[in-house]
Amino acid sequence: MTRYYVIKWRENQQSTYLYGSQLIWQKEAVHVTNQLMPSGLSFHEWQSRTNYQRDRREPELPLLRPGKTYQLELVSDLLVGSLPYLQIICYDRWEQELVKITIKEGRGDFVYPTETYDYHIRLINAGCQSFRFHQLVLREVD
Repeated sequence: MTRYYVIKWRENQQSTYLYGSQLIWQKEAVHVTNQLMPSGLSFHEWQSRTNYQRDRREPELPLLRPGKTYQLELVSDLLVGSLPYLQIICYDRWEQELVKITIKEGRGDFVYPTETYDYHIRLINAGCQSFRFHQLVLREVD
């Protein structure tokens, strides 16, 4: 049985790029428009571990099993520009970056490193001016 997780974009302004951005929350999607945002910056970031006392929010990502292969897929509608990239950053117990994986085609596989303590997923601008974000789908690959 393949496990999969659906990751939504919550209304969390701490990890969202708001400078010049227009965010329209629709029923099942977030419409994002920013014509002046430089490429390489993050539209939004999800985290697997948070400090509730400081951030007042719970983790948005599931716990993953070390050494397993996962597939991450971006479900969105591109309106203007090119599709945003996905970036997975894995950290060790001392918050040192272990590995940074970039997915450029909207879907890709990665191996979750055994030394990973927590991880973040970023939605990176790659020349995108407007898109409708539905969800991320994270699947365990057999």
